[in-house]
Parts: sequence; structure tokens; C-alpha cells
Amino acid sequence: MKREAITRTILDTVVDRAIRDIAEDSQRSLRKLVDMGQTFAKGPFQKRYIGMIQQMLENGGSPYYDLVQDTVRNTDRASLRTFGINMGWQSWTIGAQQIRAAEAREGFDIPWSITLRLEGDAPDAPGDYLRLLDEGRSLGIYAYFLHCGGSDGAISLALEMARRAPECAFLVFLSPALVEPWVDELSACPNLLILLDAGVPDWQTAAALLRDARRFFGYFVRCNSEACAAEVLSGAWVQSLLGHGGSMAFLLPEKSCPTRLSSQFYGYVEQARNTQRYPLLLMDYYRDVLMVDGVISDSPRYLELLPDGQAATYADGKKQLLPAALPDLSLDSLLRTHFPRP
Repeated sequence: MKREAITRTILDTVVDRAIRDIAEDSQRSLRKLVDMGQTFAKGPFQKRYIGMIQQMLENGGSPYYDLVQDTVRNTDRASLRTFGINMGWQSWTIGAQQIRAAEAREGFDIPWSITLRLEGDAPDAPGDYLRLLDEGRSLGIYAYFLHCGGSDGAISLALEMARRAPECAFLVFLSPALVEPWVDELSACPNLLILLDAGVPDWQTAAALLRDARRFFGYFVRCNSEACAAEVLSGAWVQSLLGHGGSMAFLLPEKSCPTRLSSQFYGYVEQARNTQRYPLLLMDYYRDVLMVDGVISDSPRYLELLPDGQAATYADGKKQLLPAALPDLSLDSLLRTHFPRP
């Protein structure tokens, strides 16, 4: 058995036991988990993440204790263990090592994750995306953000990808309307984090279904107006989520969201995290993806593939199209052409 496989087996056992212990005593068990993390944390991102948790532990009244305990008590243990190890170990440790080695060898930047907009109707999309997944894993990319909208075809493809790559972490963004017809199949894939669109009606019903099914889930909102951005920055949107379960919430500024407001999102998110303001982990979608990439590699990159296969990146506070499309290029060729290292 390879060394990585042995480490994975050890992690499965230790993390599973830690999850059981946290349900009974979150503070004491989290400290034990941090001690274990210090043993396995080799890269800069793992050490930074462990440092953030240690900060939290210094505040005995932190809402994050409530968040962790509620998540552990109301989420399937295999899902927490699998997704957590896939992200923390496979992506941020093994994948990060592969990425840095490949960047040095090949001379182009490699993002730690890829965002895929699966809502499109392109007939060749399933084959293209599965090929992309295989190419991504060979470069060290083990995290995928899959946007399904309200499309049954998109969620079917997302589940096929999750089954094809059980070692990867998949964050699946979907409409609340998809939850009821797909909850059983979603429950069969432990490497998923399900994100509900909480900017549309009836997300509360979908959240209740996911909580009853003991799924690992959270929320997102696409801010496409001044009114939406103002609601987020006031704290009203996050307050509306509390009490419905869920572990995290992503803010996604759209093109139509005023830049003067969307540019304030990261400051708001950072302040909320640093002060541990809510029993919910807030994320600025684009800037946090880039932040992780900047820790893993010295040149942060963001890669997104739109429904028609068009490639895009995120820089200078906005999404920017690249003159490339998935059906025309391999992932290696796309990165080599558009993300060259200096």
C-alpha cells in the first residue's frame, strides 16, 4: 500500500473518532482535533487553517463552537469525514504538492479548483466535463465547484462526476426545487457539499429536507442588484439563514451588482470571520478561491468554464472571458496558453 493510502486510512479512522467526540464535547474534542491537525499539516495552507482554528479556541464563547457542534450532530458522519478529508488532505495537501511540482516542471500556473457552470445544453458537455475532470486530477486539482441551477441534466452530470472521482471534493450549487426529487441520489455521494440558492423563494423547505436527510449543506446568493448587495452588507441576509441548519454561506457578486458595493464583500466576510460573528462560515466566492490559490501557489489563478464551454477567469474585481473554449482545448493546453508563469 502506498504511503498516501496508508495516511488516508489513518485519517479516516482518526477523523471519524473525532467527529463522534465533538458531538459530545465540542471544545475539548476540537482541541484534540487541532493537535492532530498540527501533526499532519505540512503545507502553508494547512498551517494557516490550523492557526485560524486555534484563534477560535481562544474564545470560549465563540458562535463557531455552536456551528461545529450543530453540524456534527445533524450531519451524516461519513459525509463530513469524506468531504473534509477530500478537501483538507487530498486537495490542500496531496493536490497542492502535485500542483507546485507540475508548475515548476511545465511552466504554467495551475488553479487549485475549477468552477464549472453545468446549466448549459451543449450536447457534448458530459464527455467534455468528464475528460476535464480526469485531466484536472492528473495535475493535482481535486476540488470542483459545480453550478447546476435548476437543471436536472446538470445535477445528473454533477453526480456522475462525483461518483467517478470519489477522492475529490465537489461543491454543488443548485436551486431549492431540485432538492426533493434528487435528495436520495445526493445522499448517496459522501464527497458533496450542497449549496442552496437562498436568494429565491422556498429555500427554507429545501433546507429542512436536507437537514432531515442529514446532508452536509450550506447556502449561496447571487447578488445581482444594489438592493441585494445592501441586504448582504447589512447582515440581514445572513440573519435570515440562521436557525435553518447549514454550515456556510457563499456570496457571489454578479456583473449587474454595483462594483462599489461588491468590492465591500470581502471586507465584510473577513470581519465576520475574524470576530466570529455568526454561527455560520461566510465566504466571498471569488476572492476566497483566489486566497486559497495564493497560499498553495505563488500566483493565484481562478478558472471557470461557462455553459457554452467558454473559459473565464477573475481578476481586478471582475470576471474576464478568455479566448478559449473547453471543446477546442485540453486543460493542459488551456493553462499553458493563458496562465503562463513569468
